[in-house]
Amino acid sequence: MRHKILVSFSAWMMLTGTAAVAGGKAAPVVVEPAAQAAAARTLKELGGQAGQRLAGMPAREQMDKAAPGEPFAVHMVRLDELQRYQPAAAADPAALLHDTATVVYPIQVAGKVSGAMVMGKENGTWSARRFVGASRIQALEKVRGQVINTAGVSTGSTMLVRVPALNIELIAHRDAAGLQLTPVTDFPAAGLKAGETLPASRVFELLLPLATEHNGLPT
Repeated sequence: MRHKILVSFSAWMMLTGTAAVAGGKAAPVVVEPAAQAAAARTLKELGGQAGQRLAGMPAREQMDKAAPGEPFAVHMVRLDELQRYQPAAAADPAALLHDTATVVYPIQVAGKVSGAMVMGKENGTWSARRFVGASRIQALEKVRGQVINTAGVSTGSTMLVRVPALNIELIAHRDAAGLQLTPVTDFPAAGLKAGETLPASRVFELLLPLATEHNGLPT
């Protein structure tokens, strides 16, 4: 299992699927119960092992207080589709979002985030693909918390959106005006600031020049 987890994570970032957001109303982002069950099982199995700990994994003596937190369903924006995005068109920008069959679970120990476990689905089965250190997942949790408090939405109606080619992550939610995106970190090249929510159409408009100039190689 350790070998599977340490395998390069680039493959899942390039997965595409069907658009997961449609219509003008906020709706729960569905995370399969099987993903939750697999995350809890994997955390217990790996957490009980002796030896060197994986990134984000609590100490063995803390495992009785450890549990998966509220998940981030992961969607992505493909470079080729972003390059073809037309800001003036009336099309719903959510059409650029694709399900990656990936869910990120914060690992909580007594209510505090120690890291995260990335679960992926392949051939109908959920399994752990990677563990992430505390600082990265804490940044995601912080921005998601800001979105929840400011927009008045539930945790389950948010999702994590990645643009792999540009190496940017955003928290997505819907309101009466449509899809909204909030950068997790500053992205000066496009004038985006961490925690500053903008309509998805505007975010994609700002990212369009960078996408157009991109050489197509992985970042």
